[in-house]
Amino acid sequence: MKPAPIKSNPMKKLIRTLSLGTLTAVTLSLPLLAGDPCCSGADCGMNAAPATQAVEQKQKFVCPMHPDVVYDKPGKCPKCGMTLVPVKEGAKSKM
Repeated sequence: MKPAPIKSNPMKKLIRTLSLGTLTAVTLSLPLLAGDPCCSGADCGMNAAPATQAVEQKQKFVCPMHPDVVYDKPGKCPKCGMTLVPVKEGAKSKM
């Protein structure tokens, strides 16, 4: 005599699927619920808006022939009349 075939219980399958879905949803949402500690307003030294630093650094303009002539705005060199050029960020002077 053969053993009776095991029937699948649709209710158990539904409960198992819902449990797994709930567990996945909770696991994925924990970082969102806990919050990002860096952007929570804590003063960690990292700026949440790096654009503020760019605003604080003013553009400098220098004469190509006279590196000692430096201005905050474009114009002409008072020594030779050449147009001042913007200083590239991180550029080193040749002095």
